Amino acid sequence: MYILPFAAFGLFSGKKWLNTVARYAAIFVAVYFGILGIRGVASYYFSSGDVVVDNAGDSPHAEVFNAMEEDTLYILTFPEMEEDRGRDMFADLRDSGGPVFVLVESTENRWNESLASIPELSGVIGPWWMDFRSGAELQPWQIQANELAASRNFRLFAVEYEPMIPRGRE
Repeated sequence: MYILPFAAFGLFSGKKWLNTVARYAAIFVAVYFGILGIRGVASYYFSSGDVVVDNAGDSPHAEVFNAMEEDTLYILTFPEMEEDRGRDMFADLRDSGGPVFVLVESTENRWNESLASIPELSGVIGPWWMDFRSGAELQPWQIQANELAASRNFRLFAVEYEPMIPRGRE
């Protein structure tokens, strides 16, 4: 049923103008898909994995990045803060396969040392308040911690983590 309209094209097969259009269309399609293939292969081999996200003007610094098995992701946690669940996240992720996770525990007084112990340009999973979009009213030390993280070019992923409760324990 769906190919029935193509039978009508047979009536025009003897028309010279249609054959010319068909040849040019075939060349155009071949070039188009050739370019798509080359772009795909080139992006696979030459891309950095970073994609800039449009945040409607909020900040030009937000990025999305890939973490591979060879990478190390640092989980920055402040256990003295009641809502911080970094330890739980580390316990859930450390044996999950994929990237290596390193737990970096800090305090309100030691944040500078803790952030300095993380190598520059590292992937860091931090508390939710480290995201510029959180809207949280930050204490002066938290503002300074955010500024230090930005100056060290951390690829920061700020989360508010809630541990999963296994079925049957609800």
